[in-house]
Amino acid sequence: MTIRTLVLAVVASATLTGTAMAGDRIDVTPTLYREQARATAAVRPASELTTTPSLVAHAPAAPRVVAEAAVTSAR
Repeated sequence: MTIRTLVLAVVASATLTGTAMAGDRIDVTPTLYREQARATAAVRPASELTTTPSLVAHAPAAPRVVAEAAVTSAR
C-alpha cells in the first residue's frame, strides 16, 4: 500500500465518520412542500416536470472562420 492510497483512505474515512456523527439528515435537493407541488401542478402538466433528456434538432452547422490567411510571397 502506498502513502497516497493510505492518505486517501484516511481522508475518506474521516469525511464519512464526520457525516455519520452529524446526526442530522443531509439533503442534496430541497424538499418540495405540498403547497408548492399543488401550485406547480395547477400551472404545468406532470409530463413537463420530468428530468429525462429529450432529443432536439441540431443547430445548423455554419463554418466558423477563425482567422483568414494572408497571402504573402516568400522572398
